[in-house]
Amino acid sequence: KEIPVKQKHLSLLLLLLSMLMIPTGSFAASPVRLFIKGSYVQGDVAPMIVKDRTLVPLRLISETLNYDVTWNGADRSVRIVQNDRAIDLKIGSTTAYGLQSGTKKKIAMDVAPIIVKDRTLVPLRFISENFGEKVDWDAKSRTVIIGEGYSPRTNPDALTLHFRNKTFNIEAKMYRGQTMIPAEDFAKAM
Repeated sequence: KEIPVKQKHLSLLLLLLSMLMIPTGSFAASPVRLFIKGSYVQGDVAPMIVKDRTLVPLRLISETLNYDVTWNGADRSVRIVQNDRAIDLKIGSTTAYGLQSGTKKKIAMDVAPIIVKDRTLVPLRFISENFGEKVDWDAKSRTVIIGEGYSPRTNPDALTLHFRNKTFNIEAKMYRGQTMIPAEDFAKAM
């Protein structure tokens, strides 16, 4: 039995309307920004939110916060050290081990470290707080704050660059999770 034309059109219309209700990438949340010890920082892999926890490239925070990092490829684990403190993490595991002044303790994490684009991403709050850093979240600007001196940007896409003893404010553009500075704007600022 053949379906009447009006019923086919109605079914097609309902299908199209239901497809419009499905969220797409164009409605994705704005990127997470990192403000660490007085400056905005950005790595080559954008921070990710997993289970309400911000994961960031380990290299970015280790260099910014002066942590020493040792990678063990055999068991896919990492040791992060600063002064007399250390944290041992394993990719895919929510169990970490903290070491302070010779005492080792097992610590549960909300989310496990992962590897994205050949970069190890770790839970920023967990790492920072275990090394004694103050961590905060500005939901309005989607900014993770470590340390003091934060004040929200009036224009979150503006960058402040320091070059040859001069300071420039330049409007940046986001492209595939990366911050891009138009060459023309950079040249004008020079």
